[in-house]
Order: sequence, then structure tokens, then C-alpha cells
Amino acid sequence: MSGDAGERCIGLTLAGGSGKRMGMNRPKAFVPLAGRALVAWSLIAFVRHPDVTDVLVVVPPGWEDRFREEALAAIPAELHPALRKIWGVVPGGPHRQDSTRLGLEAACGILPACAEALVLVHDAARPLVSAELITRVVTRLRAVAEPEEPRAGVIPVVAEPDTLKEIAAAGTDVVGRVRRTVPRAGLWRAQTPQGFELRALLEAHASARAEGRTATDDAMLFEWRGWPVDAVAGEAANIKITERDDLARVEAHLAHRPRAGEEQ
Repeated sequence: MSGDAGERCIGLTLAGGSGKRMGMNRPKAFVPLAGRALVAWSLIAFVRHPDVTDVLVVVPPGWEDRFREEALAAIPAELHPALRKIWGVVPGGPHRQDSTRLGLEAACGILPACAEALVLVHDAARPLVSAELITRVVTRLRAVAEPEEPRAGVIPVVAEPDTLKEIAAAGTDVVGRVRRTVPRAGLWRAQTPQGFELRALLEAHASARAEGRTATDDAMLFEWRGWPVDAVAGEAANIKITERDDLARVEAHLAHRPRAGEEQ
């Protein structure tokens, strides 16, 4: 199936993580970042983007109302018309893979013609996702030269700059003993958003669930099925927040960007 600029493109934002490593009394996506809930920054990027036709958000069970009160309420008034793209708020599961599957199932239950839709799966923990990065993923996802079933998934990647070490089992007072240095050539760090045909990704998740397979990102499930995955250039600024210190790094980036609602 060849790409078509008229296809629905769903931004599925995953905000269901507990954020235990943050050491806070709330889910990570609801931690304040530069005056807004963390998840609000990703939502702003997706609702503003012309290629994204619909947005669904996965939140921790029981946080649906808090999402509306804390995340949506923090989005500038000039962007409120674009919030019509947000079709639903879905309670997530115990793990990221469960939350993604639940979001995909909800998309097919809510949106018409979901079988022909594209989906961009994005971690709310990456609040600095840029319009340019979303465009690169969507453009590659649609650029299928000949019929293919399914079309290739697309992930953004950045080169691994550090020397990599394989470490033996951890001890009590050290991380562990170095076994070897892992050759860095050809190694890249995967980011989000990751783009797929919605029905193909849902099929991959259903198969993984049936066979008890787990994955740390959605591209792994495509790889397991033997389906192609293409890589496009990611961005160093597309930081994933995992620790408290990451909040300060991201806030420093945001201090030099126009506020939401302003032209970028």
C-alpha cells in the first residue's frame, strides 16, 4: 500500500509510566516541567503538527480526570482549537508494552477507518520532540515506492557516542566487573516517535502477547515478525527523562525555545 498524504495519522502518546526512579509522588508524565505537566509538551507538538490528524493519550488508571485538569488545562488558549484532535484518554497497563497495545485497541474502537491509519507511538518522557522530527518520521513512513505488506516501520535514531562495556553480575560495592568492550560501529540509540501502520503494529502486539514476548520498544516487535524497519535521523535534544536531573537539562533547552502558541 503506497503512502497517501490523506491518510489518518494518529499520535499515540504514552504517559502511563509510574516514574518510580523520579522519586516523586505522582506518575512521571504529570511531573511539572517549566510550568506544565510533562505530558503537555508532547501534546502541544502533536496537536500543532499538520500531519497528525488525531491524538490519543494513555495515562495511568485513575488519572484520566487529572490529565484533563493538569495537562490540558496548561495548554495555551490559542492552541485550544487544535485540541479537537485529541479523541480520547485511555487507561494504561502495568508495562509500556501493555499500554501501547491498549492504546492501539482503543484507536481502532474510536476512530473510523483505523485499518488504513498510520500511528506514531511516542513516549511522553521525551517532551522536546520537534515538528521537524515528526515530519521526518511521517515522510519516510509514507514514502513506500512499491506495494508492501506491511510497509516498513520507521524509527528515529542517534549515533552512540560513548564507549560501551559489557559488565558481569553486579557486586555489593561496585556495579560489576567489565567483561569486554562492545564495538560501537553500527550501534545507534532508538528514540520516539516511532511510526507504523496501525493494523500491522496491533497485529504484532497481539502476537507478542499470545506468545509471551516482551519488547522495550515497538520496533522490536516488527523485527521479531521479520517486518522491515527503517531508521531516520533523530535529534540529540530529544532527551528522555528518567531521573530528576534530566528535568533540569530539559528545562534548560526549553528556556531557549519559543513558548507554545508562538511561531517556531
